Amino acid sequence: MCSDMKCIDADKVCDGVFDCDKAEDEMSCAGQSCKEGEYQCTKGGCINGTSLCDGVIDCQDESDETPACSKSCV
Repeated sequence: MCSDMKCIDADKVCDGVFDCDKAEDEMSCAGQSCKEGEYQCTKGGCINGTSLCDGVIDCQDESDETPACSKSCV
């Protein structure tokens, strides 16, 4: 159950997709490992590795788009 009382299926918890409005279904995913080619967001959840530093925020915690991204070589 999300903080706004919205119910989600248990298999949607820690699946890398933010189903709750405040993303709490992905926030406490300690030990979660992402698949090969994915990036693990700092506060939980996985995104496609090609989404890292692409100028679009994909992680709820914005960890995929940091100031270091603008300094990285492409």
